[in-house]
Amino acid sequence: MEDVSLLDRVGVLGPFAPDTHTVAHWASAQLVATSWSFGAAAAVVALCGVVLAAVVSVRSRADEPSDAGDERSGVARLARVALALAGASLLLQVLFWRHTGDPQESFWINSIPTVAVAVALAITWTRSRARSAATRGVVDTLPFVLVALGSHAGLAHVESLRAPGPLDLDGARGPAAPLPRTVGTDVAEIVPTGAVVWYPTSLGLTPAASFYAWRTFLPVAPTASAVTVGAQHRLGLGERPAWLVVPREPSEAQLPEVRALEEELRGLLGGEPDWHEGRLYRAARIGRSR
Repeated sequence: MEDVSLLDRVGVLGPFAPDTHTVAHWASAQLVATSWSFGAAAAVVALCGVVLAAVVSVRSRADEPSDAGDERSGVARLARVALALAGASLLLQVLFWRHTGDPQESFWINSIPTVAVAVALAITWTRSRARSAATRGVVDTLPFVLVALGSHAGLAHVESLRAPGPLDLDGARGPAAPLPRTVGTDVAEIVPTGAVVWYPTSLGLTPAASFYAWRTFLPVAPTASAVTVGAQHRLGLGERPAWLVVPREPSEAQLPEVRALEEELRGLLGGEPDWHEGRLYRAARIGRSR
């Protein structure tokens, strides 16, 4: 029998295998994912908190328990918690090296306690050394500022993941299109339950839109409807009615494909389709009703 190593059996636990990310690439991916997940400001403050936690923990070991005041002992305990959480978070990221090096920001959900405690430690330590009420007031506003900046960073990242679609806006920030939930909600209102949705490939919709619409979505290209028909049959949905869904206001990039598909549908039906109008899309059944 051929010998198979543990890393071969459990590939996800082989972080330093030759076919995975380099250390430099992985580290860069962590910085990028951190800015997406928490915002650069919160990440910097949390890093300062972790460094501070290490310093406080080392110094607290040299102090006798009787010499440490309540405030100092509280900071020391918080520092130890921050270090433990930081170590656990780093270990988890390394164990899933192949995934976190992509990066997949979902893994950073596990680091939320680390960031929260590290930021709390940095703010608590800074506030305890503030000499004036005004300085303490500024420090007290820092959590709200970090939450606002982190929320803005998260929303900006979500917008960057939106697929090109209706209402495209050309600009420095790239295309802006409806989120999958918006797409799915609109399509569900104009396409009957149980029908299969055909959409122009240029819309670049993801499976999330299909989930929110609770309809099966299949891409279709002009003169290539046979490919989509085959896909529908392979899914066991050959008997289900198919509906073409197109944006009401396609972008310039989508316009040629949308117009070509609409013209093909007119030729198939021998006339103007019976369009069901939504807020962002319109839909028509492909073929005659039985």
